[in-house]
Amino acid sequence: MVEGALGYKKDGFPAMKLKVGYGVERDVEYVKAIREAIGYDLKLIIDANRAYTVAEAIRLARAVEGYKISWFESPLPPEDIDGLLELKQKSPIPIAGGKDEFTRYGFRDLIARRAVDIIEPNLGAAGGFTEMMKILTLATAWNIQLTPYVRNTNVGVAASLQFFATLPPFPDRRYPGENYFEVDRSPHPFRERVTQEKFSIEDGHIAIPQSPGLGITLDWDIIKKYKVAF
Repeated sequence: MVEGALGYKKDGFPAMKLKVGYGVERDVEYVKAIREAIGYDLKLIIDANRAYTVAEAIRLARAVEGYKISWFESPLPPEDIDGLLELKQKSPIPIAGGKDEFTRYGFRDLIARRAVDIIEPNLGAAGGFTEMMKILTLATAWNIQLTPYVRNTNVGVAASLQFFATLPPFPDRRYPGENYFEVDRSPHPFRERVTQEKFSIEDGHIAIPQSPGLGITLDWDIIKKYKVAF
């Protein structure tokens, strides 16, 4: 785990996400080990993948406060909006959620009730470009940050990059904060081979395709190889 984190730092990534949800005490040990290895120049995000109760999530958020965590992602089951509200009120760390929601109606209560500090819609699941723009409109109306969640093939990555390029500054001020585009670095042959283009990541930055459309070309030989039905 530490070795991987040091590799991301060497490659110039400005932020990294750490999987947590193994129990509060063990998670604190992991956060401590990673932060001590990479220092405080890189932003560190923790993601529990819905693993905690409200009480546990509050304990973890308070326990890792000193390690400069940028946000605590998916701490609770997505249906527990009341729990998210309680956690958000008691957590010293911003709370992120929404990667399990679909369409603007799924995000309505999260946004209107201010249950999270950051929403993370997945373009491929939330309804595509049109619906994502409607979700973005809701978020900006309530002054809530939107950071796309990206766990797709290269097609989804390309689409998410195009959407990411349209995001307005947040907060809306002269010197806004930085937003980050999530890139899964774990091996995934189908994700990476489904398009003829390969995304180049240099010094922690990924280029947005400039060709027409999404800027990609499908590799139909690979798609046929993996197809279940057509």
